[in-house]
Amino acid sequence: MDDAPGHVVLLNNDARFAPDAVERLVETLEAPGNERVGAVTAKILLAPADGSTPTTVNSTGNVLTRDGAGTDRDWLTPVGGESTDPEVFGFCGGAALLRREALLDVGGFDPELFLYYEDTDLSWRMRAAGWHVRYDARAVAEHDHAASSGADSPLFRYYNTRNSLLVVTRHAPLTMVLRSTVRQGLGTLLSVAREGLSATARARVRGTAAHVRRLPRTLGERRRLWRDATVSRRDACGAAAR
Repeated sequence: MDDAPGHVVLLNNDARFAPDAVERLVETLEAPGNERVGAVTAKILLAPADGSTPTTVNSTGNVLTRDGAGTDRDWLTPVGGESTDPEVFGFCGGAALLRREALLDVGGFDPELFLYYEDTDLSWRMRAAGWHVRYDARAVAEHDHAASSGADSPLFRYYNTRNSLLVVTRHAPLTMVLRSTVRQGLGTLLSVAREGLSATARARVRGTAAHVRRLPRTLGERRRLWRDATVSRRDACGAAAR
């Protein structure tokens, strides 16, 4: 990636922008005073299977829970009842606009984070470098949720488990790392107790094992990434650290 200025549009392969959505995202990113906004995230609506008008929200950006999970703000909220706050922890990679300068500054996406948590990881790194994320309610997209991987498929469970543990260990305060580890461990145990060694339960176990094998490298990244951060870990967490 060269150092030319510009923007990068993100859109899932199972999502569609409204005709004016990208224009709205660009307006927000280029508005006076938003020079340190690294990403603008869209309002993503869940597309009904019958093609009717969406009535439910998928995301108004990503938020961070106290146990380190990166999750969609306003998930399953009826349209009209969602948040209007433009301040949000991170962008949702399903539909967003990124400032190329910010991507260059923090090193872009981590290609190892296949499918899940790549947007949460990049949002963490942007925030650590002093960049901000905004939500623009005028920019709308529709999403056929989990059309690509399935909401509870072994593929989803493996990468969601591994990547969530990797990202929280790489970035979060230690109390949040501990809560995340306990949450994922209990989730795996409950899955095995309910399902036996089903494909999804085995995927959880494999995801946890992959995280453990990678842990020395993850801890090294944690030290390097936050050594030169311009924002403290606690402040980068935002409301989740309170």
